[in-house]
Amino acid sequence: MQRDKDEQTRWEHYRTVPAKHYKEMSGRDARVLIDQQQRWGIPCAGKVVDLAAVIKSFHDFIASHIHRPLDAPDGGEPAHRSAGTSPGTGQYPRRPPTMPRVP
Repeated sequence: MQRDKDEQTRWEHYRTVPAKHYKEMSGRDARVLIDQQQRWGIPCAGKVVDLAAVIKSFHDFIASHIHRPLDAPDGGEPAHRSAGTSPGTGQYPRRPPTMPRVP
């Protein structure tokens, strides 16, 4: 009986995290959280934050974007690939622009 009550209380706390505590946990400023809520629909900018809703939102977002690079301007090739860089690292060019191509 006590275990069930503890579980219920725990879920009540998860669903009513004060904004101040959520900002501390996330390491983000309020304006960043507001922007994330407006841009991505993450419910993280209210006076209280429902952690269950935030976690579900993150997982839904990841699932809906799993086959699309997040840094792609319009869902196409990511910026680092279209600039002639290595797809493996995303930061090193395949060959210097002044070096001739070896057949």
